[in-house]
Amino acid sequence: MIRYKVASTLDERIAAFRLVHDAYLRAGLIQPNPHNLRVTPYHLLPTTKIFVAAENGEILYTMSVIHDSPAGLPMEVIYGREIETLRRMHRKFAEISCLAGSQISLSVFMGLCRFVFYYGLHTKLDHFVIAVHPR
Repeated sequence: MIRYKVASTLDERIAAFRLVHDAYLRAGLIQPNPHNLRVTPYHLLPTTKIFVAAENGEILYTMSVIHDSPAGLPMEVIYGREIETLRRMHRKFAEISCLAGSQISLSVFMGLCRFVFYYGLHTKLDHFVIAVHPR
């Protein structure tokens, strides 16, 4: 049975970071590192949530939700003007980031997306923003 949740243990977070590392490495988006983990400074913020889809303790999919904060958002490097427009409009938003999966399963992926969507409703987000690399 697939379980959707916010990563709540160090082991779950490490498994999610390893899954992102491996997926980004395969796609040629990052260079390998000795820890085999993809962690950004945004993951250290208390407002960032790491969502996972797991089965029998194995993390199958992950995506991070990075709430807008004084630290900004990762995508602002490219889309700063668009993000600033949302701020001027007093919108509450978060960036979807670090999406990765260990298998191809539309139903599991969509289940995780649904879970994150309901989280957005619960936290009264107006928008999710996402930047997707062409690869």
